[in-house]
Amino acid sequence: MQLILYPFILFVIIFLLQIFFIIRKEKKNKNKSNLKIVIKILMALIISIIVAVIFFYALGIWALVGLREGH
Repeated sequence: MQLILYPFILFVIIFLLQIFFIIRKEKKNKNKSNLKIVIKILMALIISIIVAVIFFYALGIWALVGLREGH
């Protein structure tokens, strides 16, 4: 359960932080280009997914190493 839950929590936190900074920066720019905002949000989503997948595999390898040492 933790193997799936921790990467998902990390994904949500990273994605929300990126969305927060994107929105904050766009409010300062006053430039209303919706396509640029959509592209930035998609890039934030892709980056968050990549980090979560890497963390998922790292956590899985760490769990397997822990099982191997206990044997």
